[in-house]
Amino acid sequence: MKSLFSRASAATLATISAVLSSAVCFPGIVQALSTDEIVRRLDVVPVFSVTQENGQPILVFPKQPGQAPAEPKPADGAILHFVDPGDVRDFANRVQREAPDPSKKVNLALLTLGQFYRMWTETQSQPEMPSLVVNPSKEDVEAAIAILKQQGQTVERFNGIPLFYAVDPQAGDAPLTLKADNREVVPFFFSKRDLQAMLDDYKARQPDIINRAQLRVFTLDGLIEELKKATDPNSLVASVRLIPSSQAAAFYVRAMQASQQGGANGQGARPNNAAPAGGAAGLGGGQRPAPANR
Repeated sequence: MKSLFSRASAATLATISAVLSSAVCFPGIVQALSTDEIVRRLDVVPVFSVTQENGQPILVFPKQPGQAPAEPKPADGAILHFVDPGDVRDFANRVQREAPDPSKKVNLALLTLGQFYRMWTETQSQPEMPSLVVNPSKEDVEAAIAILKQQGQTVERFNGIPLFYAVDPQAGDAPLTLKADNREVVPFFFSKRDLQAMLDDYKARQPDIINRAQLRVFTLDGLIEELKKATDPNSLVASVRLIPSSQAAAFYVRAMQASQQGGANGQGARPNNAAPAGGAAGLGGGQRPAPANR
């Protein structure tokens, strides 16, 4: 089975690297959430891609140094998606510089992580299809590696999309929670900056907890594997809420608005129907979340 979330170079012809990941334990999981439930949880996260002007995907193929170029097969390629707006802009610019003429005019494609996951599950039984890959934010990959090194791990590369959360070391590294929709949830942030900003925001109100909080890293594919095992709404993994980066959420909203105003052209957006919630404010339907020591 092809990997769901991999770190791939955003080049027209690029080497896709194999890397190292971290782990966290989710106890008390006995059964499986449905695909629809997993998709619903992932739908809050925006994902960006680039298509040709006619809507067809742009394929990326691994470089083969020292070998004569051969006619590539779609199954050998990958369709890149991005969680970071800057990365998808860089990729679009590179396509326009380096791709063959028919592919130089591109559109921005907007979708949610849930939509991407559904597409990915459907292609697993189709070996002739290219891989679907989500690229992590370069900044957050570096932040994840730094956190792991601070914990004494030896790691040079990070496998997958990093997720950041905070724990209380005085409570057995229990994750810090937020109050949302009259329940406690465990926020997993796509952006380390956003997690740190939330902790800084609450530092004056709950200094004891916030001052001793420590950052931890997990992976998106690891979380999805745990979600596939869980149905108990009271289990730790079922309480996880994904928080897209504030930058990505704002970019998604602006692109959707531009598309709805008829602004789609050669550089326009092709949105799908689902719209992600923006940042931590999306946790509680407008409620301001409050940290709790789980």
